[in-house]
Amino acid sequence: MEKERKNYFIKLPTDFFKEDKIDWLLSQPEGCEYVIIFQMLVTGTANSHGLLAQKIGETKIMPFTAEKIRRDTAYFSLETIEKALELYRELELISIREDGAMELNNYDRYVGAVKVSTDDYRKANAERQKRQRKEKS
Repeated sequence: MEKERKNYFIKLPTDFFKEDKIDWLLSQPEGCEYVIIFQMLVTGTANSHGLLAQKIGETKIMPFTAEKIRRDTAYFSLETIEKALELYRELELISIREDGAMELNNYDRYVGAVKVSTDDYRKANAERQKRQRKEKS
């Protein structure tokens, strides 16, 4: 029986940088960092549908903290992460759930998913690599 695998892709709308909220973030001191952090949160939560939390065991949800996000993103100071999260909440890019976990709003605008069989994935990957080798020569 062929395995099926779920692949996620990040959708960056063509007007992403012109969206009012993103444009405003970019105009802030450290604005470029805030936008990159947001994109890292989008990519980092693709498997959890935008939930910024870890599931421990069957039911325990541990919300991400600014320190956890800083460790995961590795390039930004804690102060920058804290300010970014504050701005995301003000701009309603993220919201806080009742259990304290943060969640990306409009998650579906930025992330999509497709199911493909492992064989189909391997074939498509092999074809892509073949095209790339052909383009190089």
